[in-house]
Amino acid sequence: DVHVKKLFFTTVHFEFRNQWLEGVKKIDGVDHFIPGIGSGHRCVLENEEVFLITSSFSYDPETRITFSETEEKGKHAMYFILEPLGESKSRLTLEAYVPNRLTKILFLLFMKRKMQGELERSMDKLNELLKGIVLPVEF
Repeated sequence: DVHVKKLFFTTVHFEFRNQWLEGVKKIDGVDHFIPGIGSGHRCVLENEEVFLITSSFSYDPETRITFSETEEKGKHAMYFILEPLGESKSRLTLEAYVPNRLTKILFLLFMKRKMQGELERSMDKLNELLKGIVLPVEF
């Protein structure tokens, strides 16, 4: 229950990621404050650090906003898809991609259920965080 621009503002800004995306401790090494294709950042997780590169970006708040982050060695990618469903309603879809068949099989067997639980809890946290977010006037 939020306008798509507010949802985008909150999901795209790195300073909020650790407040809603489960498993993320912090984001640093940010090349640019709003991601553009080719910009990168370091994501510090519970047990590892990964360098992510913004691999796609499309902004049309009237129909759809998408951006993706790919691990620098191409091991996996996450797509963020934001769609307006009305004046103050939006949908956020997170899609995880793995590059090859073996990795996909291993993911399906050992990681999918865990990741689904983490993302469901992340959506709850995001919903709570959005209540306190105030958009800058120029956004």
